[in-house]
Amino acid sequence: MKEVVVFGISANPIHLGHVAIAKELTKYKDEVWLSPCFSHMHNKEMAEPYDRLEMCELAAKDIPNVKVCPIEIEQRWSMPTYEYLNKLKEVFEDICFSFAIGQDNADNIDNWKHYKKLISEFSLIVIPRISNSQEGKDWYRHAPHMFLDNFIPLDISSTNVRENLEKNKDMLSSEVYAYIKENFLYG
Repeated sequence: MKEVVVFGISANPIHLGHVAIAKELTKYKDEVWLSPCFSHMHNKEMAEPYDRLEMCELAAKDIPNVKVCPIEIEQRWSMPTYEYLNKLKEVFEDICFSFAIGQDNADNIDNWKHYKKLISEFSLIVIPRISNSQEGKDWYRHAPHMFLDNFIPLDISSTNVRENLEKNKDMLSSEVYAYIKENFLYG
């Protein structure tokens, strides 16, 4: 059975930090699926879903074993992660799914809907934060979960990119930057 890690992101916009994480995740599973959300769980304002989907396609196009999963946007799904992963299991019966999550979210997962089912039924791969990689909860440091404690993430945020696009354009692939400029996003 093929193993796929779902990397759920807002991709507002997708930046080189996301790309570095996706490349790292390919070391642990057969494929990584970038999965831009249709809407933000905290109702944050974002670029249009299809713009964010296209930026993911541009960022992933030359990365082996990294694909973009458009289903959440195409189906206009807006649901908790546990429900989303179960929907994927229904659609793709021959795939074993795991989920990539940032350490900040993993440390607060008890605030998520169905979190007990999520961490008992799915393997989560936790990406450390620069500021607190040695701290945090214990649950994700044991199988079936995985904490990528040897991975050092890039210090990039989508917020910083959006707030000063010209200054931070080196945090984006040239194709994503061109798409943002051509479509008048974040400015």
